[in-house]
Amino acid sequence: MRSALACFLLGACAACGTVDSTQMVQNRPPQSTKQYIDEDLQPFVNEFMRDCEARRTDCAKKMAKISSITITEIPDVDPSDTEMVIGLCYDGLFHKRIEINKAVMDKPYIYLRVLMYHEIGHCAYDLDHEEANNTIMSPVMPRFLVIVQDWNLMLADFFVSIYQKHGD
Repeated sequence: MRSALACFLLGACAACGTVDSTQMVQNRPPQSTKQYIDEDLQPFVNEFMRDCEARRTDCAKKMAKISSITITEIPDVDPSDTEMVIGLCYDGLFHKRIEINKAVMDKPYIYLRVLMYHEIGHCAYDLDHEEANNTIMSPVMPRFLVIVQDWNLMLADFFVSIYQKHGD
């Protein structure tokens, strides 16, 4: 009787498909406190930390909540959409991670810097997208010329958003 009940329960769980294995891994308590940052993305993290220091903002605790920052292939989930997903922040119960789409790694440094700061804004500071265009937290990447011309203003606005949300 017990074995029949066990088989029934095991079969019922497998059939319902309610367990998301990626979510289980993502929400499992951390095995290690060591953070992994892809070597091609490390310069952007270093620059972000210098920008924090220049503004006398302690970013280390917030950045430590991100378990990994990696380059990966992000599939285009909606081919009819003209916009491609270029970065993601996964915010699990115990793990936060940033993934940058491999397809954009050939873009200019300043483009990647905006992308990294944007994803750090989501993952480390829980910032939402801003309605205004031409900001770091805009849901659409600003045009290259705008980034070049307005980087300092964009950066100042970004840190104002952090101060307003966290007082850091």
